[in-house]
Amino acid sequence: MKNRFLITMLSGVLAAGAVCALPASATVQGNAEGVSMYEAVSGFESLDEFYTMKFANRFGEVRLNDDTQFISEGQASAKLEVWGYINKNAAKPVMTVPLTGENQKNLKRLRSVTFDLFNQTGEACEISVALQVDGFTTEYQTVSVNAGKNEVEVAFDMVGVALAADLTKGEAVLIEFPQAKDYASAQTNVFYVDNLGLTMSLKEPDPMTIVLDENEFCSFDKDYQKYMIAVGGVGPTIGSQPILSINEDLNYVSGGTGKSLKVVLPTGLPPINDGWPYFTFIDALFEEVDFARYADEGYSFCFDVYNTGAAFNFGFEIHARNTQSNNYSVAFTCEKGWNSFSFRLSDWNNVTEEKPVKLTDNLNDFFISYGKFATSEKTFYFDNFRFVK
Repeated sequence: MKNRFLITMLSGVLAAGAVCALPASATVQGNAEGVSMYEAVSGFESLDEFYTMKFANRFGEVRLNDDTQFISEGQASAKLEVWGYINKNAAKPVMTVPLTGENQKNLKRLRSVTFDLFNQTGEACEISVALQVDGFTTEYQTVSVNAGKNEVEVAFDMVGVALAADLTKGEAVLIEFPQAKDYASAQTNVFYVDNLGLTMSLKEPDPMTIVLDENEFCSFDKDYQKYMIAVGGVGPTIGSQPILSINEDLNYVSGGTGKSLKVVLPTGLPPINDGWPYFTFIDALFEEVDFARYADEGYSFCFDVYNTGAAFNFGFEIHARNTQSNNYSVAFTCEKGWNSFSFRLSDWNNVTEEKPVKLTDNLNDFFISYGKFATSEKTFYFDNFRFVK
């Protein structure tokens, strides 16, 4: 099974909007340009609402709460006794709240997701929020919450998301919770959630466009390129997929100027021998590049990688749009330090009677993949994906 996650925020400092937990007494101020509309998603008022939601990764117990001290609006809220797998490397418990109304599904004007969270664990902790849009899951954005009541607001840059997904096809809000520390404390790992909604701008923002230099695929130097990448996996890879961010340390930039892509490969989760995580680029970028022309003119596809540790093997997998072409794959090994890789585009085209179309005439996407591992995490810097003759 393949699963893909759109990377929309790529650094610890979220460039496209703040993620904050406001104290209960905080107020929001703004000028006329900052006026927004509010769209309610769920008030958690009845069990019928709960039946539309999903709770994954050994989530725990979910109840309808009528204790008014944990209700911010209406007559009820959701009480969540969160368990999890009680394993520090396991996927976190996640709550999925569907977007059911037409106004909720159209996220072109979305500014942020808001909700009230009563943290009854007795201590500060972190939760994470993401969106499902048009088959993609955005990167989870993490927010610290204090013990007691928090007014949570998580901003999303939908202009970036729009490069990869149809924003009229909003699907759900996902909220990850910390798992219990151990089995004995599972019953005290309690949260209450109420008043989940969306804030919308009054007008749609201007769209972002992809502009490429001559022979460029992705240099990571342009601001929009932080939205060009996605992670995913074949088989069981949740919790083992690469963590991506834009790097500005020139020691890890090809040529010593600009930026690069930092790729952290986390320690794999069981089963170690099953599942292949990968990173890739979004469809909109592949659609902008004429692979057929570059192949016909004798170009190679090239990129540079800096490896901070011991030698490591990756797979480079190129996929056709349909069954008229053969796919192509090749392994490459990153030694410690800088590596440069070059792949002749003509080698990708294995035309047969059964598969008569050149892959470069019918290219859908490619993955850079690897096998899961049980050792400590590994860090690489990828840069300067380009065409060279």
